[in-house]
Amino acid sequence: MNTWDFQQFQEAGRPIRQIPGAAPFLHWLRAHARWHVAIATGGWAVSARFKLASAGLPVDGMPWASADDALDRVDILRMAIQRAGQHYG
Repeated sequence: MNTWDFQQFQEAGRPIRQIPGAAPFLHWLRAHARWHVAIATGGWAVSARFKLASAGLPVDGMPWASADDALDRVDILRMAIQRAGQHYG
């Protein structure tokens, strides 16, 4: 099975579900100019992106940092903030 084959994944096991209200909250944040959103995760980028996409969360185009960038979570958060600053100005 291809890692990115969502249909096969959904058919093979339990679907990945978002925390109720997560997607509407992200949409709301992105719709208001005073809010700039970035993703910081202690997981590896490939698995985290797969899970977020499978859950239907609207994270495309957001600045991103993960365990691929640093092992310490504080450093991951700093990287996400730095990338958000570069992305949003």
